[in-house]
Amino acid sequence: MVAVAVVAVLAALLLPALGAGIQSSEAAQCSANLRTLAAGVLACAAENNGALPRSSHSAWAANEKAWSKAILPYLGEKPDPTNQEWAAIQKRRFRCPADKSRRSGQSYGLNVFFELKPDFDEYEGSPQQWRALPSIPAPTRTILLAEVGGNSDHVMAHFWEGEGSAGYDCAHDRHEGRANYAFADGHIELRRLVEIYAPSQSLNRWNPSLAGK
Repeated sequence: MVAVAVVAVLAALLLPALGAGIQSSEAAQCSANLRTLAAGVLACAAENNGALPRSSHSAWAANEKAWSKAILPYLGEKPDPTNQEWAAIQKRRFRCPADKSRRSGQSYGLNVFFELKPDFDEYEGSPQQWRALPSIPAPTRTILLAEVGGNSDHVMAHFWEGEGSAGYDCAHDRHEGRANYAFADGHIELRRLVEIYAPSQSLNRWNPSLAGK
């Protein structure tokens, strides 16, 4: 009985630490995933006169591949995979290990600010556009890719209104209240939502025209 009690006490002490270690490992793997994807996006843009690949928000209308498939050659993957191959690539390359409920699709989305058009979309900064890397005023402070919780491959932060409603299409608390973000220069940060978006404090890392402030 004493031995059983000792084991129970040890388990109670060790399980929280083990859980924290797993969460930390998942956040680190997610960060590595995003770093690779961001490098692919930037390499793709570099070979296309600085023009960033699009998400499904505008790719089909522009007769282009959505960003996740456009960057496949820069990840060492087949440019035109079969549906089965694509599902395997998504699981291997585009899935955060902490996104446990997901069985298909991807865990990451492109910042849709890079695709907005003044004759179609409403956004602060219109008619300014940021389709190409050289047009981004503060790449080290502007989000390129983020974690998503739904089935979209982009984040539409131009629809957000205030802290109370922010983050509905961004998985901003996946890693113990934080999420990984890839910035337009390729670096990764693990941040709380209020550290990248707090309009009451004039903080907005999504909108390229405001990110540098």
